[in-house]
Amino acid sequence: MKKAFIISCLILPLFAHAQEKFSRLKRQGDSLVYKHNLKDALIVYDKAVNLVLSGKEKAFDSEWFDVLNAAGIIVKGHNKYWNLAFGTKAEKLPEKITTLKEMGVKNLLTYKVFQNTDVAAWPADSNSCYSKSGQILVWAINNNVFMQAFDDCTTYKPVNLHDNVLYDLLNNHYEAIMNKNFRELGFMSSAETRYKFTFYSDNNIFVKEWCGISYFTDPKSNRTADYIAKHKNSIDSQTIIYNYNMSIYFSKLFLRIFEDDKIYNEKINSSAEKGLVGKLEQN
Repeated sequence: MKKAFIISCLILPLFAHAQEKFSRLKRQGDSLVYKHNLKDALIVYDKAVNLVLSGKEKAFDSEWFDVLNAAGIIVKGHNKYWNLAFGTKAEKLPEKITTLKEMGVKNLLTYKVFQNTDVAAWPADSNSCYSKSGQILVWAINNNVFMQAFDDCTTYKPVNLHDNVLYDLLNNHYEAIMNKNFRELGFMSSAETRYKFTFYSDNNIFVKEWCGISYFTDPKSNRTADYIAKHKNSIDSQTIIYNYNMSIYFSKLFLRIFEDDKIYNEKINSSAEKGLVGKLEQN
């Protein structure tokens, strides 16, 4: 206990020093707000925010949230400060889709992730309330692809996936992805994670029902020669379905999403990312 106390005494002054300029800018911005000089206050708050986002300084959760909230009040409406402060608690999925369409985004989709038919498998968060309304939104804009989760439980951040392949699929093959559907295997393991995709094109909505990684996995993989010989008829019929599924663009999209989902989950739960998310004080 004594050792832990000594360590905390060493760390806290270092952290306080690391956020010294941020705190000074916060006080300066607060003073300008008090004097009703909102234009200059926003400039000062923006400098403070950029210090943290650039990694030059750290900030205590309470002060970070206060700066973001104050700047958001000055700007009003949907803005980057409230998005940083509240994440998706500040907006609902339909509002986000409307905002993106107003920005000119034409190619976007959502997907739900479920496991064991009714328990949400994503996001795997120790504080999650396992909201059954949870969905992940994916959109392409300005040569980038972003992913952001929405549910009724937690704050999630949009993340740039830096996935050129997924961007190409959404930007150049969106119609083909929507128009050709996969073939079902006829069975899925009860332990297999299921995905349900919804595509938003202009005013139309296209839904692709539940599928899993097994629909896009060679049925002969990880099988012994004896097993394949013994189950030849079943393997042959599964191979026909697999070959068809792999021939359509949706399979390429699914496999990218399957991997990017893991990257997104790791990113938003990393300490670096959480440090940039404003957190409401717990009662």
